[in-house]
Amino acid sequence: MTPESAQRPNMLLIGAQKAGSSSLHDYLTLHPDIHMVRRKELHYFDDCFFTETFDAYCAEFAQAGSVKWRSESTPAYLSYPGCAEKIARVLGDVPILVIQRDPISRMYSQYWHSVKYGRETLSFTDALDAEDTRRDTLGMTFFRHFDYLSRSAYETHLDKYRSLFSKVHVCQLEDLSKDPKPVLDGICDFLDIPQLKTVEKQSASNPSGMFRNATLNQALNRYEGRFGSNRVSFLIRRKNFKPYRYPRLTDDERSHAIKRLSETCMKTVTSYGLC
Repeated sequence: MTPESAQRPNMLLIGAQKAGSSSLHDYLTLHPDIHMVRRKELHYFDDCFFTETFDAYCAEFAQAGSVKWRSESTPAYLSYPGCAEKIARVLGDVPILVIQRDPISRMYSQYWHSVKYGRETLSFTDALDAEDTRRDTLGMTFFRHFDYLSRSAYETHLDKYRSLFSKVHVCQLEDLSKDPKPVLDGICDFLDIPQLKTVEKQSASNPSGMFRNATLNQALNRYEGRFGSNRVSFLIRRKNFKPYRYPRLTDDERSHAIKRLSETCMKTVTSYGLC
């Protein structure tokens, strides 16, 4: 084993997307026994953007030192095909952290995230109805950008992870937003480390936005689709975004989303009391 791979992560925060993983990532950095890599979403295990060697991946953890837990956070890991198996094969039986939110609110937020990047042109309900066709025609691109229902099928993905990992801890964005201290206390107990004495509530780490220039946004999409994201493209994209509050989810849209999710993963609908 090379020096780089000796600093591999020994726990992971795997999602869900648009469910507060950025905020939880930032809270976890407050604990002296946890090292969260500076660059969020390394995407090593989903083969989405990070396509370098395992040693290059492990080099991201070079500054961790002798801290007890080393982690990164990539929300796609929860639902992307093959991720759970690859993590188990490469890292072994590491602790897995998951943060969820109301599954309908989560998929609606993901939908507007896709709109923000200029990828989604359908209405919310039409996008949900197009999932089966898109899955069949778009291949892995579907799982990167348009899997709204699939990513909210929490119980399906948790069953997979629980079959492969002995320690899986799930928390809720709604609880983290209300009072982060009990949520972090639960994580500390899960990881067998001391609880933080105090935790100050932080503002949202990943606020919503919308592009200023659609042409520039599409050009960035094409560039990053071919070469991956980097610091320059990230800075250009950030400058091209402006604060934006997307429209409120209507009752009809929510009812339709619940119906479609019940067809995808009734267990999640039941667990959230949506039926």
